[in-house]
Amino acid sequence: MASASDAYFVTAARLTSLQQDARFLQLWQRNVWLEQEHPANDKLQKH
Repeated sequence: MASASDAYFVTAARLTSLQQDARFLQLWQRNVWLEQEHPANDKLQKH
């Protein structure tokens, strides 16, 4: 029974880390998109 509960906690921790990684990837993609958008907006404003 102890090994089963250990496996449960390890799986729960792994899922939590996966959720944090997914959230980090979403923020990173959004930052990359903003960095790509701003130069285009600057070019439009200069013209």
